Amino acid sequence: MIAIATNIYDFTNWLKYGTRTVSKEMLIDLFDANQKSETLLEKVGLFEEDFEIFFCVLNETFLYQTDTIFPVTVYQITEIKPLSEKVISILKQKLGDFKISTPIDKILYEKLHNEKLKRFRLTV
Repeated sequence: MIAIATNIYDFTNWLKYGTRTVSKEMLIDLFDANQKSETLLEKVGLFEEDFEIFFCVLNETFLYQTDTIFPVTVYQITEIKPLSEKVISILKQKLGDFKISTPIDKILYEKLHNEKLKRFRLTV
């Protein structure tokens, strides 16, 4: 399951313009629990609260792209996956018509959360 991490501000622009330019480096395999936590956080970006970041799961048509940078339309989003269960109701209010599914795998969540805390400790 391939996804792009985003926040409400970037997602709003994606909706407004109908397309977003992405690179292959931004893509996250949500089924790969063996990802390095550092790499995962680099793709997601820093965040404070779980509701600030969510994942747009994409249909697989773009996987055949040979370019490293390519456009992805909002119509290629098949579902939204939150970071945790507790933010599903918040995302449903903010994202309306999009299908909000179950949260990402707990192993990925823990990796992401622990790496985020580690980075915050390093900057303080």
